[in-house]
Amino acid sequence: MRSRFSMFVVLLMAASPLFGSHGAPMPQVDPKNEAVNSYNDGLRYRDRAWGYEKELAAATDPAKRTKLEEQIRKTYAADVRCQRAAIKNNSQLFQAYSELGYALRKSGDYPGALEAYDKALALMPNYAEAIEYRGEAFLGLDRVGDAREAYLLLFNGGDRNNAGLLATAMTKWVDQRRANPGSLPAQKIDEFGTWLTQRKEISHETAAGGTWH
Repeated sequence: MRSRFSMFVVLLMAASPLFGSHGAPMPQVDPKNEAVNSYNDGLRYRDRAWGYEKELAAATDPAKRTKLEEQIRKTYAADVRCQRAAIKNNSQLFQAYSELGYALRKSGDYPGALEAYDKALALMPNYAEAIEYRGEAFLGLDRVGDAREAYLLLFNGGDRNNAGLLATAMTKWVDQRRANPGSLPAQKIDEFGTWLTQRKEISHETAAGGTWH
């Protein structure tokens, strides 16, 4: 008798998740919808991190700067978790791969960022946002040749907006490396700076069309 009762309890417990508190069937979870929700949650964390970054740029108090830096780190880490959850539920969501790459890059994980961008572009080869973000990741690894190719791909493809964003990142990279070259030869930095200056001049001349080489 006890064994039958135990079996009945097990079966009842196994069946119970299928019903709500009033016996109505519970709605099925759509993984693709869950992916979109996670992706959007990540974007909200990203936007919050941007707000902290603006505060950090204006902050002068060392203690406040330290606190903001930690908030930025934690917020991008939350974005990473959200985008990984999105990808787990929908491996074809190329936007989530791109945003994952962004959050990883902002966290200092450039190799991980490049891997995520590559996956985004494998799914959507002309996704300009991922091309631009990947170009900035290349800069973070001092791979200026690859960054230049990313820029040309954007500019020649007609996306002047993202090309301009990458050009701005390139200008910042040149300024930073001239101040702190690390192991990079000064000649390599200057050559890239010269190329960038020429490209900016050509961009005005080719505003109505044409390509860069």
